[in-house]
Amino acid sequence: MSRVRLDLNISIDGFATTTDQTPENPFGEDWGRLTRDYTATRTFRQRVLHDDTGAGTTGVDDEYAQRYFADLGAEIMGAGMFGLHEHGDDPQWRGWWGDEPPRIGGGGTTARSFLDAGLVDDLHVAVVPIVLGRGIRLWDDLRGLENGYEVRAEAAESGVTHLTFRR
Repeated sequence: MSRVRLDLNISIDGFATTTDQTPENPFGEDWGRLTRDYTATRTFRQRVLHDDTGAGTTGVDDEYAQRYFADLGAEIMGAGMFGLHEHGDDPQWRGWWGDEPPRIGGGGTTARSFLDAGLVDDLHVAVVPIVLGRGIRLWDDLRGLENGYEVRAEAAESGVTHLTFRR
């Protein structure tokens, strides 16, 4: 049976996304700060930027980036994840992902909804050492979420703390 995964970066004050998305800046003002250490990894550079020079950081952050891309089927995300737009419903569409397990990519509201419904088997949260002070929090109304999961924490060289919750 497939396991549902959720991977998300949050600030130390718990914000997963900001609320300042615009058509000109679809990820919001703070996205670069929130994902800086992830986008610097060798794996991100290879998988997203198609950079095969070997450039990019290695170590703990890169190990989590490798896991992020492993065994990926569907990517579930909110409509605001890649900009401000509406998606029409197409009842005939069945997806392109096949039998691989789905991953919930965010944003914060979508992630929290899946966690609240108990639908996430494997949760990875990269806690980035920045303060956003605004946006959408991940942990609100999820009291006791750790119950039923094996929880681990690992510090990366970058200062990011990687939290994993696994059923």
